[in-house]
Amino acid sequence: MSDLEIRLVSKNELKDLLEISIVTFRESYEHLNDPHNFEEHIKKSFNKSKLLKEWLEPKTTFHFAIFNQSIVGYIKLNIEYAQTENMGNDAIELERIYVMNKFKGLGIGKTLIQKSILEGSKLGKSLLWLGVWEKNPSAINFYEHMGFQKSGEHIFMIGDEKQTDFIMELDLKISK
Repeated sequence: MSDLEIRLVSKNELKDLLEISIVTFRESYEHLNDPHNFEEHIKKSFNKSKLLKEWLEPKTTFHFAIFNQSIVGYIKLNIEYAQTENMGNDAIELERIYVMNKFKGLGIGKTLIQKSILEGSKLGKSLLWLGVWEKNPSAINFYEHMGFQKSGEHIFMIGDEKQTDFIMELDLKISK
């Protein structure tokens, strides 16, 4: 896919990151959640100050997927203490991976996973992991197709609702 570029998000692009974060999260989950809880989560998780704090975290990186010169998705990677679960210093977390609905099926998600693998390998990590909502079978199937295996569960809050995420792992020593 020659028209696809994956690159780091710069500080002057935080407004674009906020927009793509909200759009893709709404597309993925709004129709499946209680409206009040969903809006509370959007306000809490996707605002300028929180996003700036996340972007400034030295153990976190954001990467845009740019297709035909338009931002169509992104990933958020965490290492060491920035991970949402203590998976150790040998792990890298793919905390967020989102592609706009109208660009799904073009291989962008696969390319973002490959970028995550590459970043983890460059950092000498041996494990790439993520959390995926148990009620998202298409994402679970995609991750399994990419070589991830379920290794556990954790709770993800949407407003005051506890939701179960499956923790899925990919051994980076095998996937190279």
